[in-house]
This record gives sequence, C-alpha cells and structure tokens, in this order.
Amino acid sequence: MLMPKMSERKVLSMDEIRRLAPSVFATQPHHAVSSEYRFIPTVDMVNTLTSQGWEVVQAGEHRVRNASKAGFQKHMLRFRNPNLPKIGNGDSEIDLVVMNSHDRTSAFRFLAGLFRFVCANGMVAGENLFQPISVKHIGYKADSVIEASYRIIDSVPKVAESVDAMKSLILSDDERRALANAALITKYGNPAEGKLLPVTANCLLKPRRTDDTAKDLWTTLNVVQENAIRGGQRDYTVPRGSRRLTRGVESISENTKLNQGLWTLAEEMKKLKNAA
Repeated sequence: MLMPKMSERKVLSMDEIRRLAPSVFATQPHHAVSSEYRFIPTVDMVNTLTSQGWEVVQAGEHRVRNASKAGFQKHMLRFRNPNLPKIGNGDSEIDLVVMNSHDRTSAFRFLAGLFRFVCANGMVAGENLFQPISVKHIGYKADSVIEASYRIIDSVPKVAESVDAMKSLILSDDERRALANAALITKYGNPAEGKLLPVTANCLLKPRRTDDTAKDLWTTLNVVQENAIRGGQRDYTVPRGSRRLTRGVESISENTKLNQGLWTLAEEMKKLKNAA
C-alpha cells in the first residue's frame, strides 16, 4: 500500500475532500460485506462533525491494487477545531483523526492527533494517553460520533500537560540516541531478531530546520518522528555506490501505528527522567 496523497493543512471543501479521498463519498458498501453490515457513508460523519464546529484539514486514502476495492478502501480525515486552545506554548494544536473504510476492513476509528506548526508535522497521541475510540458499523448512531469528538475535547488538558512536561525535560546525548534507537526498532524491527536497520540513530536525530536544534524531549520526539515518517535518509544496508534513500511510511495504518509507538516511547522516557 502506498503513502496516501495528503493535502496541505487548510480547511478543505467537499470537492477537495472528494478529490483527495473519493472513498469518503461511497454510496454503498463493497459487495463482499456481510448482511449484518450497516452501511454508513463517511460523508455523514463529516457532516455531523462539521455541524459541531470541526473543520477537515487533511484527507487521504490507501491506493489499492485490487480494482474492485477502489472507492471503498480505508481512508483518513484529520479535523481541527478553531475553538480549541493551542498547546505547548502555542506551537501545536490538537486534532481529531478519523479512519474508516467501506470494505469491512475498518470500523470508524477516532484518535487524538497533534499538529506542530513549525514543521507542519502531524502526530498521533499514544494509547497510554488517549485510548482510540472505535464505532462499529453495526448499530451505528450519529450520537456516537459526537460523543467521540467530545472525548477528544476533554483530552486537551491531559495532552497539553504531557507536551509541557516533555518540553521541560532536557535529554543528554546518550538519552537522545537511546530514544532514536528505540524508534528505529519500532519502525524496522529488532536487530536481535535478524532485522536490518538501514540507518543509524544519528540519522533520525538530524534536525531539518534550525528551530529543531533544542535537546528537550518534545523537540527530540518531533525530529525523530518526522525523520522516521518521511524517510529520505541514506540506506546503509546496501553498497555505498548504490545506496538509496529510505522510504517514507507507506500506509495510513502503519503511519498511525508508528506515530503511536513513538509517542509511547517518549512517555516512557519521561517516566525514566522523572524517576531519576
């Protein structure tokens, strides 16, 4: 599965959402779903959330190899709410991330996301901070979507507290490398189990802009996350003369899983630092 095509961060019109993620507008489910499956178009959820003040700022879907699933595949929408307070001294805001499909591969799934302005970097909070909410197609009610959005709103103080705590913790070089090494294992697998790591920890720690040279935990997490998600580092597992660049994360599911894993690593580092 390929990296979904994503828009720049701006409020999207319905026409723009349709261009980026046509599956949002499916009018019927994939033919292979069971008779118990209750088809709820994702666009109905979009209408429910926008009526509550949320705005779609990002949209994308999986590309599919099976042509019969085109228009029904997993898709993701990212919402912002201009009425929510900024966090991290104003450098970030909390998003509502929604995933769904119309081919029985995914229920509606709601997650807490963060957007960091300096790097246009979208993150997903770890499950230890915000437990994702799933709404099954069977027995679906619009009130479930509204309830999920309120839970995201209720999580703002908790997420803000976590970000502020990460900003206050300065990491040593060894601690930063330990976090980056853990991120490599999270993305590529454990070398002890025969997995090859195509880049070093230092590659993930290389900032892409001068604003990201600080060594606090929050900045380090964002640098590592951006490099891990976007790729573009030299692959050390191939001969020097033919080295290619590492690829970005290629699917919505893997992007979300890696984001949550990296956030959890940062939370664990925070616990270790506070206990020291």
